[in-house]
Amino acid sequence: MWALNLCQQVVSFLFNNILQALSTWLSALWQTCSQQNCSWWCLCCNKWLCWLIDIILWILWFVILLVFMIVSAVVCIVLLLIVLICFIFFGFFLLLQAIFSGFNFSNFQGLPGLCSGAGSTQPPSNNPPPVASFTIGGTVSGLQATDSINLTLTAGSKQPLTVAKNGSFTFPLGVPNGTAYSVTVSGPPTLICTVMNPSSTVSGANVTNVEVTCTPADTGV
Repeated sequence: MWALNLCQQVVSFLFNNILQALSTWLSALWQTCSQQNCSWWCLCCNKWLCWLIDIILWILWFVILLVFMIVSAVVCIVLLLIVLICFIFFGFFLLLQAIFSGFNFSNFQGLPGLCSGAGSTQPPSNNPPPVASFTIGGTVSGLQATDSINLTLTAGSKQPLTVAKNGSFTFPLGVPNGTAYSVTVSGPPTLICTVMNPSSTVSGANVTNVEVTCTPADTGV
């Protein structure tokens, strides 16, 4: 496991570069103490003192080594437990996701034929394919600046549309393909409006040939 290898590499690096260097220095200090000239006036107290200091340092080194080994072992164990817990939670999360999302074992390619059985097929869907819809529109002509007319598209249901200027128009809602439709117009008494191509059946394309033509009504004035 990569976590265990990383922990071992860190421990080895610290031991080789710090504790091993300290051990080498203590060995050199012991050798230095052995090579010192004895001061006879104090019964070689200089050498005894040097060795005493070296022994104390060696004891400290062993204590540090013991503490280091204990701490490194605890840290490595904690790290491994954290990684293991993360893997367990991740696996548990994937299991819950598979359960609550309706996991289909027949689509799991890791076990071909084992869970789904040989030759198993998915049942055909009973949902009909969506029907395409198309818009109905055309052009309006003959309106004056203050005129407006009301168009009504009837195709199963009715769609009203108010037009206040000349030009093209389109009803906002589409009509399913194959549906019969009709367009009627109503306006103020001052206008006479007629509709060319008012009705037909949607046949796979948007309708743009509805022509509404308006002329001023004869008021007799």
